Parts: sequence; C-alpha cells; structure tokens
Amino acid sequence: MEEPELLAHTRGKQARLALRWLLLALAALLASSLFALLLIVLRSMDLSHWLGGSAFFAVAIALHVNLAVLVWFLSFAGLLWSLPEDDRWQAVSHGAWILAAFGTGLILLSPWLATPDFWGGATRTDPVVLSNYLPILRTPSFFAGLALFGGGILLLTLRTCAILWSKTPPTAGEVPNRTGLLVAAISLLLALLALLHAAWNLRGEQPGVAYYETLFWGMGHLLQFLHTFLMLTVWLWLAPLAGLKLPLNARLLRLVFVNGLLPALLSPLFFLVIHPNNSAYRLYFTQLMSYASWLAFPIIGITIAWQWLRHAATDQLDREQGIFRSYLLFSLFLFVLGILIGSRIEGDSVMVTAHYHGTVGAVTMAYMGITFHLLPRFGFRRPLGRWHQLQPYLYGGGLTLLILGLTGLGLYGVPRKTPLTAQATTLWESGGVALLGIGGAVGLLGSFLFLWLVFLSLRAGGDNRRP
Repeated sequence: MEEPELLAHTRGKQARLALRWLLLALAALLASSLFALLLIVLRSMDLSHWLGGSAFFAVAIALHVNLAVLVWFLSFAGLLWSLPEDDRWQAVSHGAWILAAFGTGLILLSPWLATPDFWGGATRTDPVVLSNYLPILRTPSFFAGLALFGGGILLLTLRTCAILWSKTPPTAGEVPNRTGLLVAAISLLLALLALLHAAWNLRGEQPGVAYYETLFWGMGHLLQFLHTFLMLTVWLWLAPLAGLKLPLNARLLRLVFVNGLLPALLSPLFFLVIHPNNSAYRLYFTQLMSYASWLAFPIIGITIAWQWLRHAATDQLDREQGIFRSYLLFSLFLFVLGILIGSRIEGDSVMVTAHYHGTVGAVTMAYMGITFHLLPRFGFRRPLGRWHQLQPYLYGGGLTLLILGLTGLGLYGVPRKTPLTAQATTLWESGGVALLGIGGAVGLLGSFLFLWLVFLSLRAGGDNRRP
C-alpha cells in the first residue's frame, strides 16, 4: 500500500508539534467524555440534586460541548495541519499550540476559578448561557480561555493556508490530503469572519441567550464545512488502509473539494450585508448548512460504500485492515444517519441532539481510526489486539443506540438542554430512555477504551519513541 506523501515524513520538530496537538485533543476528549458520563446519569435518573442541582447540569453541558465540539475537533485539526513537513514559521506553530493549551486549561477550570456567586446566590444572574454551538459560562476565565484557544487556532490556520497555498502543485498521492486540509483551513477563516461581523453588529446589546446564539450562529454553521472536509480527508486516508481502492483520480478529488467549498466561499457576499438580528440571516445559514455543507460528501461517500459492497463478500482482510474498515464504515453510517435525522427536525427537541450526535460521532470515529495509523509515525506501537477490534463497535454501536433513543424521545417533543426529571409515561418514551442510557453507557465505554488503548501505546513507546 503506497503511503501518501504528506504522511511519509513525520520526524523532527514539526512531528513533535503534531504530537502535542494530538495530546491536547486527547485530553479534551477525555474531559468531555467524563462530563458526558455525568450528563447520561442526570438524563437517565433524577440525581441532579446530589450534584449541585440544575446549575451543575448546565455547567456539565457547557463544558462537554466546548471540549468535545470545539477543543477536541479543532485540536485534531491542528494535528492534521501540522503533519506537512515545512520549516517556515515554526515559531508561529509553537506559539499557536501554547495559546491553545493554556486556553483549554482555562476553559476546563473556569467554573472552579469563578467567584462563589457562580454556584449560588439569590441576586446572581444565570451563570450558564446554553446557546447553540457554544454554551457560555459567565466567568472571566472562560472568556479568556476561549480567546486564547481561538487565537492559537487562528495563528495555526494562517500558517497552514500560507504553506499549502504556496507549495508546488501536489502529486497524485498528496491531493486528497493537501486539498482537503487547505479548504478546511479556508472554511475556518470564513467562520471567524462571520464571528467578527456578528460581534461588531451586536456591540452594545445585552449578553444573553439570544445574543450569544446570534453571535455564534454564522460561525457555527460555517464550521460544519471544516469538520466535513477534514472527515472526508481522513476517509481518503482510511480507505486504502481498509483495503478499499477508490477509483477517484487527483483532478476529480480536487474538483470535489473546491466545489464543496464554493458555497462557504461565496457566503460573505450575503452575510456581510445583513444584520445578524435579521431573520434572513438565521435562515440563510440554516439553509447553507442543510443543503451545502455536505456537497463534497456524495462522491467520496458513495464511492466508498460502492467499493465495500462490491468486494465485501470476497475481501480477505488481515486484522489491521479489518479494524480500519470498521472505523471507516461506522463513520460513514453515523454521518448518513445524522443527515437523515436532521431532515426530520421540527422544533427544539432532543431530535436536534440526535442529529448532531450522528454527525459529530462520524467525525470522531474517523479521527479515532486515523489516530491509530499515526501513532507508529510518531514512534509508538499500534495496538492490534482483541480490545482494539472491539473498540469501534462499542463506540459506533453505542452511539447508534443513543441516537435512536434521542430520536424516539424527540418524536414526543422532549426538550433538549434539560435533565430528564419526569417519569416516562408511555412504552415508547420508556424505550427511548432505555436506549439513551444503554447507548450512552456503551458509547462512553468505547470512548474510554479508545483513550486507554492510546495511553497504552504512548506508554509502551517503540523502537523510535521520539520523532
């Protein structure tokens, strides 16, 4: 199997920096999984009074979402963007990681660095704003953490765009990697432009749920392009590792990614001339995500599914190929499931939660798979035992059950962002709660098993432990 050129060289300072981004991403995933465990307990049983009441539930949601959707995803993007070997602007890369790492620490510790009024008090305002995309904790340390983390990601993104744009035309083996990484970086810059535009137009308004939801609305929807591009890029790496040869040439893949980027690239022509409080602004970004954020998916996704269906009965895979195929196919399945559920959303029920757990889980599954491919590149052993074979089934299967449970509850209009304190009144609702609890527990077990396998690999080292 021919190794893509972008991954062929992982030694030296740049490789050490890429490894640091991986460790930061794993730390965020671990912390977010711990908070997710608490949320599953609070949704399945009325135990919120044992853990600080409803205030703790809101804090757990905010930290879980920020660590899982923001820090884990963008830190892994930092890993992927740090893989190309290039000696230019190394100081920018190191500075970006330092800012992001300090920012992550402040986000995680922000509730406990706040004043005592944060957890109680008759005169305090609500300490948590459960706005879409980025829930907010009203503490100076949380805002400082967001600013530091965002500044670090911005620095790395600018360096990535400069390096990938200025290189000579890529070879056939490089195209999926370089093009996907570049369009993802451009998507992030567009998302930040939408954030700055919203912040400027909303200056002077009272910060609350409506303010923060509007502030992050455009940015959050444009970030879906970034996550989709990086997921597809990882799929293109996983496919040959999984024994699937994709008949997609370099020019076609370049067109696929560029075509997928065009709607986001043209979006400033619309959102820069509309006030964020205008209903057209909200509708535009909703439609942009619903109908345009996945345009790069069909050709790549259908080709992977077709190649698998054609050869599944005759393929004789070794253990390593079988494991990578599990990650790839579960990621594809969860992404399609998330899109289908998203098409049925009506109102602000846990159906929304089911939708984004499908798409978020798809990206996470792809990142889990490629992590085990990258570990040997950094000088660590790749775990290939029975537990590794089981891990994608635990995470992917558990997440599927959780999504189905949330979907069932969403059909009954169960609201999201609230603990499940009322007893289920119908068999359907009871089944949804059961699937939610079982699926969440199994999925989290898969997440913790992934982290444990990576820890064992890092601890064991290899013939060349330091890249």
